[in-house]
Amino acid sequence: ERVLATIAEEAVQQGRCINVLLEVNISGDDAKTGFLPDAIQRVLEFCPPAGVDVQGLMAMAGWGTDSSVARKQFEKTRELRDQLEASTGRKLPELSMGMSGDYKEAIRAGATMVRIGSVLFEGVIERA
Repeated sequence: ERVLATIAEEAVQQGRCINVLLEVNISGDDAKTGFLPDAIQRVLEFCPPAGVDVQGLMAMAGWGTDSSVARKQFEKTRELRDQLEASTGRKLPELSMGMSGDYKEAIRAGATMVRIGSVLFEGVIERA
């Protein structure tokens, strides 16, 4: 919440509004960062009135999960987003989920953004 408030304060000083995603630790993995699912509604209610616009959620599957577990975690993130939209009346159109190893599962679960850097750059790095 402190980081969100700081971003909002700086954006207001610059006369801007910054689109942000809230990271959810959907796997409960201690090695992952992000808000626990039951804290997200409180964060949305805390959200400063100016300077930031929460556009949605982002999440990564737990380390070492297989594709079926990853997909369940992504589906849980989508369900959380849907529940938050219903309970807050706030539109959260973006779901940033998945990375190079599980982007297909993320897309199947409703991701609007995926992070696939290593897949894109593997061939480039190997040739360099």
